[in-house]
Amino acid sequence: MSRSNSSDRCQPLQLVFRHLQVVALALSATTQLYAQTAGSSGGPDPVAIDELERLLSQPVYGESRASAASKHSQDLERAPAAVVVRTSGEIRAQGYRTLAEVLESMPGIHTHYDRAYVTGGVRGINRPGDYSSRLLILIDGTRINEALYESGPIGLEFPLDIGLIDRVEFVPGPGSALYGSSAVLGVVNVITRTPSQAHGLTVTAAVGTDANRKLSLAWGGDLAGARLLLGVASENRPGHDLYFPEFDSEDTNRGVAHDADGERATKVYAKARWTALTLTAGASERVKNIPTASYGAQFNSPNPWTDQY
Repeated sequence: MSRSNSSDRCQPLQLVFRHLQVVALALSATTQLYAQTAGSSGGPDPVAIDELERLLSQPVYGESRASAASKHSQDLERAPAAVVVRTSGEIRAQGYRTLAEVLESMPGIHTHYDRAYVTGGVRGINRPGDYSSRLLILIDGTRINEALYESGPIGLEFPLDIGLIDRVEFVPGPGSALYGSSAVLGVVNVITRTPSQAHGLTVTAAVGTDANRKLSLAWGGDLAGARLLLGVASENRPGHDLYFPEFDSEDTNRGVAHDADGERATKVYAKARWTALTLTAGASERVKNIPTASYGAQFNSPNPWTDQY
């Protein structure tokens, strides 16, 4: 057991008081200097005002409403959950290309890519081979997890083009009370754009490294007394050579899979609205060439997998 006298106990208090005195003197000197500068110039610094105006003129992306927490639209401050939202403005500003990239920007979500699918986990929980079966994926409140393994598509196999998304809502934590199975780690609700948000024809083309290319078209207008939104997108990511040390032998091309990681996807989406009635339809196909010789496939040979919605 250690003991200390009263003088030892007073030393920390004296140090605190000294620091407070130093801070007070610094604030007093700063205030006097600012008053002298403003008085000599006859007013506030115009440079500081210009910087403040530029800051206030910056675009602000955000959405104060969400619908995934309670199955109806409500303010975020009233939602009974910590909802994270990414709007279409944020998606365009950050250049996200897939739903997986949008989710990875949200707190608590991480993704993993095994050359077949992109899977998502929440707060470190992501079983290998689970394929996001414990993360419920919705489009406008409609479940799109496939029926056999309940896996949720978040990569290029996601059946909606990223340009047709109005916002993405993520509700962390179990949501089975509202949504049933698959909502163990969280709920992701993708809200699509309305026909009123699309005016005329929009064409988007993109070219990336490794000859990646994408072309998308969206049209919005009036047709047969209804507001209509149509979207078509096609993306192609050619494969390239990959090296796998576990296949490094003479019989397996020294572990090099030649042009075996290609991926292409085609997506079609339509939404029509008559006053209170809304009709949506969509179709998509994604073909991925798997280079890892999964499930006994021959290494360095074509092994395409197809996902259709």
